[in-house]
Amino acid sequence: KKDIDGLSHLNEASSNLIFMGGALRRMILANDQEARDLARSLLANAEAEVQQRILAIRKTVIREDVLAELANFEIQFEIYRTNIHQAVNLLGNNGQGNKAATEFVGKAAFINSGKDANDFLTKIAELKNKGAKETARSSQVRFEKNKEINLVLLGAGLLIFTLIAYVVSRSIRNPLNNLEKALRSLAAGDLKTVVPYTNY
Repeated sequence: KKDIDGLSHLNEASSNLIFMGGALRRMILANDQEARDLARSLLANAEAEVQQRILAIRKTVIREDVLAELANFEIQFEIYRTNIHQAVNLLGNNGQGNKAATEFVGKAAFINSGKDANDFLTKIAELKNKGAKETARSSQVRFEKNKEINLVLLGAGLLIFTLIAYVVSRSIRNPLNNLEKALRSLAAGDLKTVVPYTNY
C-alpha cells in the first residue's frame, strides 16, 4: 500500500517539477509586471508542492534502493531550484534581465538539472512500481497458500465431522435396532423376549 500511495505523490511531484520550468519560462516571456508576478506565484506554488510531495513520499519509503534514489533526487532538485532562483534573479523584478535569464535557461546545465531531477523521480516511480508488483505477487502467493491450508483444514474438519456423525448415529441406531428387534419378537408372540433399556 505504501508503494501505491507513494506513486500518486510521485506523479504530483513530477507534474509540479515540470510546471516549475513552465512557470519560469512564463516569467521570462511575460510582457508586463502583472503576468510576471502571476508566473512568479505559480512558480512558488509549484516549488512548494514538489517539496510537500517529497515529504509525503519519504513517509511511504520502506526500501533502501528507493531511499537512495530519493536522496539523489533531493540533491538534484536543490541544484534545479538554485538554477531557477538564479534565473529569477537574473530576470530581476521588472524583467530588465530578460536576455540574461533567457540565455541562462537555454544552457545545457540548466536544462539538464531539471531533466536529471525528473529522471530521478521516474527512477523512484519505477522502483516503487516494482515494489508494488512484488508485494502484490507475494500477497497472491500467501493468498494461494492460505487457500490451500484452509481447504485442507476444511477437508479435515469435514472428515472429523463425518466420523463424529457416524459414531453418534451408530450410538443412536444400534439401541433403536435392538429395541425394534425386541418389539418384533413380542409382536410375533415371543413373550420371553427381554426388552432392552427398560431398567432405567
